[in-house]
Amino acid sequence: MSAVRGGVEEHELSSVVDGRLPAQRAAAVEAYLAAHPEEQARLQHYRELQQQLRNAFARQLEEPIPTRLRLDRVQTEQRHRHYRQWGAAAAAVLL
Repeated sequence: MSAVRGGVEEHELSSVVDGRLPAQRAAAVEAYLAAHPEEQARLQHYRELQQQLRNAFARQLEEPIPTRLRLDRVQTEQRHRHYRQWGAAAAAVLL
């Protein structure tokens, strides 16, 4: 992990954007950002991009999950695939 000046790491700055910065690091990161307005501007730009992505995909999030992507169907298909593979292996052994 690359350290940013002031002992703040890039992943911590990303955590600020995501709202997941651990409380024990908040004071150090906020002090760093107060001293580096260019970093604040960069993080604000990332927040705006994040919001634009949320807005762009908001409609899809409201749609139901397609049947072909539902977990129970995927698991059933995997089970059937395994049964066919075992059946083919058993047939090969018998031949």
